[in-house]
Amino acid sequence: TMDDESLPDILSRVNEPQLAYSTDEDTFDSDPSSRRFDWGKNPLDYADSQIRLVKLLRATILERMVKDGQSWGRARNGYEMLINRQFSSVGTAADWIGGTLNNRARKGDRNPIEEIDPEVQRRALAMVLENSMRDEAWGLDSELLHKMTVEKYWDNGGGDSIRTNSSYPIHQKIGGMQASALSMLLNPIKLGNLYDGEFRNDPDIDVLTLAEVIQSVTDEVWSELGDLPKNSTNRRPAISSLRRNLQSEHLARLIELSLEEDSGTPAGRTIQSLVRMQLKDILKLIDKAKAKDAYTRAHLSDASMKIEKALNAQFTISSDSGGGGRIDFSSFFGE
Repeated sequence: TMDDESLPDILSRVNEPQLAYSTDEDTFDSDPSSRRFDWGKNPLDYADSQIRLVKLLRATILERMVKDGQSWGRARNGYEMLINRQFSSVGTAADWIGGTLNNRARKGDRNPIEEIDPEVQRRALAMVLENSMRDEAWGLDSELLHKMTVEKYWDNGGGDSIRTNSSYPIHQKIGGMQASALSMLLNPIKLGNLYDGEFRNDPDIDVLTLAEVIQSVTDEVWSELGDLPKNSTNRRPAISSLRRNLQSEHLARLIELSLEEDSGTPAGRTIQSLVRMQLKDILKLIDKAKAKDAYTRAHLSDASMKIEKALNAQFTISSDSGGGGRIDFSSFFGE
């Protein structure tokens, strides 16, 4: 039985790896190792293995998921299952960016807040970008898309299938996941955590910086602008439809951050200045880019117009609260 004399000895074992634990409350914190239903030693390695498994299974989905005489709707079900597993792993990786390892250490133990190795965070950032931003990350091709149908029936809970389009909603599905991935990386809380992490460590200590994350996302999303094909056509546009949607979504996030009315915090002001610099750099790349197909030309023209309007926007800063006046984003996005 526990008594007052034995309690110090028991508490002294709090940092033994075999006794590691977290509560439900810990899962709301910045520690990526505190996850419900996942107590693996290295969640990032597990997420990486899951993504590799998804790619392996997806390559043979038409053979493995659908046997002779079965509905091709099974291919769609299989793809949905795999893509959801992939995106869950992307979310796991995103948690490691700007996070900290927290524990219940007491005086005399190690620090209760420990930094995540910056190389581990850079690996996590690369996992998110490579497995959510690139066209090839989704494993879609013409043969698969022509077979991903829906088996429609009323009975046994099949009513939802009646209202589902037989053809796969490519842009809606992928666009939604890419928008979520951008939110994982560019939400103000994540960016603020990165900024705090820079101050928390001595200048000679390597950390994943706020500026590095913002720049890395921009470089990935707008990578085509450095080398657009000169012979693009409407059937083979210089920038694919998925990437145009991604770039438009990224641009909307940057503009929103640059004009955020509640940015009167130190982190908010720094985020704004970095984002505005990104907008200027993207505009320079767009001005140099030349494409022949109508889709890319219209996309880049629209993006250029939105950036110029955002950079020229007039807003006031309140001397009392540090906030600004309300900004109507419909003037930028036509909504």
